[in-house]
Amino acid sequence: MNKWIIPCNIKKYNVDGAFSKLDELEWSQGRNKVEVGDLVFIYVGMPVQCIKYKCEIIEKDIPVENCSLNDGEFSLIGRPHITDSLLYMKIRLVDKYPEGVITLEEMQKRGVKGRIQSARRVPKDLETYIDWIDDSEADGDLLPEEVKEEPGEQIIEGAKKTIIVNSYERDPKAKKICKEHYMKLHGHISCQVCGFDFGKEYGPEYANKIHVHHIIPVSEIGEEYVIDPITDLIPVCPNCHMVLHTGEGISVEELKKKVKKQKIK
Repeated sequence: MNKWIIPCNIKKYNVDGAFSKLDELEWSQGRNKVEVGDLVFIYVGMPVQCIKYKCEIIEKDIPVENCSLNDGEFSLIGRPHITDSLLYMKIRLVDKYPEGVITLEEMQKRGVKGRIQSARRVPKDLETYIDWIDDSEADGDLLPEEVKEEPGEQIIEGAKKTIIVNSYERDPKAKKICKEHYMKLHGHISCQVCGFDFGKEYGPEYANKIHVHHIIPVSEIGEEYVIDPITDLIPVCPNCHMVLHTGEGISVEELKKKVKKQKIK
């Protein structure tokens, strides 16, 4: 199975509108040697400049006269989204990524050369990064404002930067160690603030789904430091995580007391 990056000019084609209505689209295959089962990552150009959609090729080598033109309403150039490509392929939507995650900048750090103006294969480093993002989303591990970073060998945090919102480098290896620690301690993972357990509430298929919170806010750290996943990180449910990130400076212990007080009432 091959993985491809394919650009989309949103000044010519409203891909967001198309995928909001349709799960399958016909797309220019060009001269690329694609196969059914290959994955296609649609890169949205200026001003977005990031990968937004992951699709699977379900049909290839479609002559232009056999295209259904079911997405013609999303063309912004006065005609259906059919060009002079020799052949078309049918792609099915698999996943959507938030803007600001797989950006052009991040792609160029991971093997993509220049701008994305034509179809190309996904470089190995970028493929690893995208796989990690998919795994992180499956775990429900990150808040919306957290920008995902590539897993690394060292467990290091810090290095403040700005990507849409203020964000900080976070190493998934540290989060994994934290989760494993609490799993060994209790045999399952629950919120260490309010006690919420996804498995007990929603069933075994949701067991151990949890966010991981930095006890010392990364925003207060002025330089890189080596993190201790056991003492610096703690599993919390999304609700408690949101409260801890409200900007009021509430600590984990303060929130525990607040939750306990509310339960007594």
